[in-house]
Amino acid sequence: MPIRAIAIALLAASCAWAQATTSSGEIASITQSKSAITKASTPKQSEPETKAEARARENEARAKKALALRLLKRSHSGNQELSLEDRVSVLSEQVRTAGRLNPKLARTWADELFALANQLPSQMTTGAQEKAVSALAASDPDHAL
Repeated sequence: MPIRAIAIALLAASCAWAQATTSSGEIASITQSKSAITKASTPKQSEPETKAEARARENEARAKKALALRLLKRSHSGNQELSLEDRVSVLSEQVRTAGRLNPKLARTWADELFALANQLPSQMTTGAQEKAVSALAASDPDHAL
C-alpha cells in the first residue's frame, strides 16, 4: 500500500476517533436520560454505583482520546514520505484534528505547516499559510494570529 494511502487512512481513523470523543458528551446526555427513566421505574440505585459509572464513562472517553491522539501522531510520522503539496494538505487536517485533542501539539504542527508553506512555489505559499492559520484558529486563535 502506498505511504500516501496509509497516511490518509490513519488520518481518517484519527479524525473519526476525535469526533467520537467530541460527541461523548452527547452520548453521556443520552445515557443520563435513559438512566433517569430507569431510575423512575426501579428502586433507587446507590450513590457509589452512579459515581462508578461516571468514572467508567470518563475513563472510556480518556481512552478514546488517547487512542485518537496515538493514531494522529502515527499518521503524522508518515508525512515525510509524502510530496510537499500532499504534506501541506494532510498536515492541515492533522492540525485541525489535533486542536480538538491536544492544542499544544496543534500549535507545534501549525508552525511546521507554516514553515512548509514557505517551501512551496510562490503562487501556492499564501494558500498554504491560510490553511495553517485556519486549521489552528479553532483551538488557539491567539497563536493563529
